[in-house]
Amino acid sequence: MAPNRLRDLIMNDSDFSDSDEELELLEAIASYADTRSLSSSTVKLPPCCGFLEIDSIAVMDERKWEELDKDCLVNVIRRVGVESLLLSVPFVCKTWYEATLSPLCWRRLAFPQMLPDDGNGTYSGFTSRLVNSYQVNGYFPFTRFIMSIVKRSNRSATFLALPVCCTKEALLYVADECPKLRALFLPYEFDLNYYSVIPGLLSKWTRLEFLVLGDCLNMEEILAQVHTVCKHLVGFGIISAYFEENEASAIVTFLPNIKYLSLSHAFMKRADLVTILKGCKDLVYFDIRHCQGIEAGDGKILKLASHIKVFKDEGSMRDEHLCDGCPSFPIDGFLDGYCSD
Repeated sequence: MAPNRLRDLIMNDSDFSDSDEELELLEAIASYADTRSLSSSTVKLPPCCGFLEIDSIAVMDERKWEELDKDCLVNVIRRVGVESLLLSVPFVCKTWYEATLSPLCWRRLAFPQMLPDDGNGTYSGFTSRLVNSYQVNGYFPFTRFIMSIVKRSNRSATFLALPVCCTKEALLYVADECPKLRALFLPYEFDLNYYSVIPGLLSKWTRLEFLVLGDCLNMEEILAQVHTVCKHLVGFGIISAYFEENEASAIVTFLPNIKYLSLSHAFMKRADLVTILKGCKDLVYFDIRHCQGIEAGDGKILKLASHIKVFKDEGSMRDEHLCDGCPSFPIDGFLDGYCSD
């Protein structure tokens, strides 16, 4: 891959969510490190590298891994995600392994889906790869694993998406070790017993800008606390929920100035949607795709939502039955460029 493509990837100051993009990025770095006899040129790096002018895009003959600027390498590798940081990057060479030790690589902690064993000691997906790569014997220590990953951020994590297997002990640890958190995602099927703990933890996340819950259980108490201590919150979402009048009223009462709202895959009555549209006048993004109880293309709803820059209602149906749920949160457009680092 040409060095210009690597430069383009670096200039794109965003995190990669697609595995193909991650692979392309890693291949670009490898190709760059192996490049021979490029002509010298002065290049201005992107914001993530501090706009430092360097005269080293040109590569000397017989370029070695250790000659690749470490800060630049860290700024690229930090975008590839937890799975690659654990199972791919460290095994390339010593230089790449050392780069993964930087807390900057662990500021965005989006844990892949991690499920308990099948009852016979067998794991699947990401957990299975961890067990095989690190030769874990017996029961996989989910709590200790989550805590160890969070610790790598050195209290600098700004984005955290927890896995379903997160325990109460791990959740409490996260609250203490992530004081700079700006975006928190709780997974669908997150242990419902933990929702009673969330209000008491929010005072430790005063910089929070985006909050996504896996269920609307205890939502009123959670939003009341958000209103009190999370003064920077601009985005709120629920992965899949059974919405009633109390939940709609809670959003209007405690989040009247919310800008980004996602309630996709929820059951919601039309009257409750109207309440939210009339009460949250500052919305610029509102996602109600695949909701039950309301119908896509409703004329009155579209008129009330006409001031919202991005309004998504595709797939919503009036049939009043709760959908089976959405196992992953549709973040397309919800976080793009809005959450500060």
